[in-house]
Amino acid sequence: MWRRQKGPNRDSGLRVTRKREPDLNGGFPMQVINFSKERAAYLLDCLDSDKPIQPSSVEGWTRDDMLALAGACHHSLLSQGPMMHDNVDVTRVSHERREAIMEQFSADVMSALQFYSHLTMFVHNGQYDEEFEPRVKAGISCDEGTVVVRGGEGFKKQ
Repeated sequence: MWRRQKGPNRDSGLRVTRKREPDLNGGFPMQVINFSKERAAYLLDCLDSDKPIQPSSVEGWTRDDMLALAGACHHSLLSQGPMMHDNVDVTRVSHERREAIMEQFSADVMSALQFYSHLTMFVHNGQYDEEFEPRVKAGISCDEGTVVVRGGEGFKKQ
């Protein structure tokens, strides 16, 4: 087994452990990826330029297309930084505080993404209208790994 621990990525705080024993045929529960630098550049260009995004194949959207699009959207959102710190002069904030802000921001974004996914699942399953109004607005954060919904509008059951 070959392992390499990488330090935190400057942009995402992601820690990566790589093992050189892949079984890409389903030997372990995992999500197999097929990343394309060219596709990532295309997606980022489309997002930056408000262009329509097409699947990579005439057969339609593949699992890799969906993961690549989610990753590009996630990166684009993270690169905007946390809204609550828009007016903060980062040169006046300690390195540790900046790391804490970005770690919490990343966790909050993942929580919001999970909540969007959850609401979309309700739409797909035909259960949305039982629980929610056509528009839902709320504050979403992450508290010790738990998605926290604060306040909000559009919830039929409180």
